[in-house]
Amino acid sequence: MKIRIKFSKKGTVRYIGHLDIMRYFQKAIRRSGLDIAYTNGFHKHQILSFAAPLGVGLESSGEYMDAEFNSFPGPEAVCASLNKEMAEGIEILSAIQLPDTAKNAMSQVAAADYIVRFPFWEGLQEDLERFLALESIVVSKTTKNGETEIDIRPIIYEMKITELPGSIDSAALGVDVPEGAEASYGGIFMKLSSGSRANLKPELVLNTFAAGCGHTAGEFSSLTERLEMYAEVGGRLVPLSEAF
Repeated sequence: MKIRIKFSKKGTVRYIGHLDIMRYFQKAIRRSGLDIAYTNGFHKHQILSFAAPLGVGLESSGEYMDAEFNSFPGPEAVCASLNKEMAEGIEILSAIQLPDTAKNAMSQVAAADYIVRFPFWEGLQEDLERFLALESIVVSKTTKNGETEIDIRPIIYEMKITELPGSIDSAALGVDVPEGAEASYGGIFMKLSSGSRANLKPELVLNTFAAGCGHTAGEFSSLTERLEMYAEVGGRLVPLSEAF
């Protein structure tokens, strides 16, 4: 049976890469005693996959993993068993049973929510309005086939100030405030295209936006958190926890 597990990744574990997180979960599931299914063959491995890799340095409150179990003791039991084995900074938030016909999360990802926290500059709201009013925002992006130019404006679904300066303590974020920058950080919310069809990274959006306003990434420290991932169902975006 297919189980979709949602978890968060915060604090110092944000510096652990995707492959190490995969290996960690494999060991944690073994230690938990949960009845996970294995592949057939000589080199057996657990049947599990993650929705989308999370960049090193990013936090998340909306990560997803699909796994196949031989038996399902219920969502509370799965969460409790795994949370006993989790390192500080990783928490299992939910576990739901999927229909046998459900697609895996990796193939479903179509969009993601982020919040990026950084020192605001004067006139940011007006700059953001001008940025979003552009019909086209062409950037150079590195792909496996080399450098290519893409228009990212159609795949920025939403972008707005969500936390004003002074509402966030930069020390609590664990980021260094550059010399000359204000100590209080604010946050910008972004809903961006994600997944195999068109994957847009929040740092590319922020850097492009800042550069257009006369700033560079080197002028400020930032902390990015992925809040949620979505599948496209019937022409609308649905959280992966509901997309089955």
